[in-house]
Amino acid sequence: MLVAITGANGFLGRHLVELHVKRGDRVRVLKRASSPGAESDNVETIVGDVAVPDRQLREFASGVDVLYHCAAEINNERLMQAVNVDGTRHLVAAARGSIGRWIQVSSVAVYGRAQRGTITETSPLAPDTVYGRTKREAENIVQAAAASGAFACCTVRPSIIFGCDMPNRSLSQLVAMIDRRLFFFIGGPGTVLNYVHVDSVAAALARCATCAEAAGKTYNLSETITLERFVEIIAGELNLKPPSLRLPESALRVIAAVARALPRFPLTDARIDALTNRNVYSAARIAYELAYNPAISVETGLRKFARSWMKTRAYAS
Repeated sequence: MLVAITGANGFLGRHLVELHVKRGDRVRVLKRASSPGAESDNVETIVGDVAVPDRQLREFASGVDVLYHCAAEINNERLMQAVNVDGTRHLVAAARGSIGRWIQVSSVAVYGRAQRGTITETSPLAPDTVYGRTKREAENIVQAAAASGAFACCTVRPSIIFGCDMPNRSLSQLVAMIDRRLFFFIGGPGTVLNYVHVDSVAAALARCATCAEAAGKTYNLSETITLERFVEIIAGELNLKPPSLRLPESALRVIAAVARALPRFPLTDARIDALTNRNVYSAARIAYELAYNPAISVETGLRKFARSWMKTRAYAS
């Protein structure tokens, strides 16, 4: 099988390349000229950019059995339209009639933050960030092309993807807060965190690529863990007693609002939202329809992450 992967130098893309190479598949990746990339006998590299509609995109998509579109801009809002939306449109035009199945890597950000309770694939889409809106628009582009007969497609919406080599520092910062005994709970019990290990995401995407039942479907991909259990696991790996201090949410939101203008003030509305979240993104559909099970559970992944974090800290000291 020939698979093509955008964003192959990214966190998820690297793991997806590794998975398919191990399976013996032929892998083709698209990378910018300025991006690093290890050469491999099993990996063909096409130098190009989804934001630039040229023949390199057609060469990248030519004769491919499965195309994984992992590339996305997640940090710079000014680039999100060009990469996430226009880039998807350019790639769709290049892939039309040339590939078997398109796997669109989206995000639960398309649902927005206003909803509460269990969110399924049929829940309303109300993205409230630039990233969420551009990911929803990218979904529309791919699904419209599939509906016109350009290719088959499957859309996957992961929650927070984590792993020991994740570039995002938010999880490391949370572990560090627990380690320094600075962590405290906000409000009453019941906060839930939605995470999924990068190896689980890669395995799920590969399953969506090969299962006939996945064609035309959209799947959430997430596991849920209570904040109390999360902290207990991390503290246990750090050989610490789990913290128990709780502070009122209303007072902390006032403090965050007053201190908003202070540079690098750690308490923000977004962090309070994350530490008081009640949303659960259900992965019941992919589990039922594709017999999906996580390759690495959230609890196992968190233990590995904490051990890796401790090794990094020891090396740095």
